[in-house]
Amino acid sequence: PGFTFLGGSLPAKVVGGDFYDFIPFEDRSLGFVIGDVSGKSVPASLLMVASKEIVYSRALTTRDPGLLFQESNRRIYSIKRRMFVSLGYFVLEPDAMSLKYAIGGQPLPLLLRAGDGGPRPLDPPEHRLPLGAFREVPYDTREIFLKRGDLLFFYTDGFSEAMDEEMNPFGEERLMQSLSDRQAGTLDDVANGILGDIRRFVGGAEQYDDMTFLLLKVE
Repeated sequence: PGFTFLGGSLPAKVVGGDFYDFIPFEDRSLGFVIGDVSGKSVPASLLMVASKEIVYSRALTTRDPGLLFQESNRRIYSIKRRMFVSLGYFVLEPDAMSLKYAIGGQPLPLLLRAGDGGPRPLDPPEHRLPLGAFREVPYDTREIFLKRGDLLFFYTDGFSEAMDEEMNPFGEERLMQSLSDRQAGTLDDVANGILGDIRRFVGGAEQYDDMTFLLLKVE
């Protein structure tokens, strides 16, 4: 109650390597994850499934996103598929109106807050390497306190790196403008508006990468 989510995923191939999911806790806190596995198709999807299970098992023993990443990173590295996983992991604590997070390899989520001058990325953690790239990475946790009316957009790099036929990327600036243009609409309006802007930009170019997103509105 008090928070609304909308998510979606558009795979570039028949089987994708992007994912998002939720981990509800008994104290009303909510964990959620958005990820992007390197590679495409079936190998990426298999590592995606393994990564989800690793994150879920660690979430049962720690609420600290940075510590969860440190432990999950070692396990993903040990799989040794020469692939890595870009992840964002977030813990929403509704009573405290706080969002704790760790990010490894993922784009920084965008925050749109009334009177704050337009969308801006969340503050970056100090360590942001994708999981599985190195065995030991000292991932750290950041925290933001939310306000009523906040809109957050979590996304994989298939959004900002969507290419037109001349290989020009859509880019973060266009993405922030597209988000800002729809701030008065419903979450469906926001999602469809951003996807429509990207479709118009890329024209007839083939989708190169999976595109996955979550929208969070603080009511």
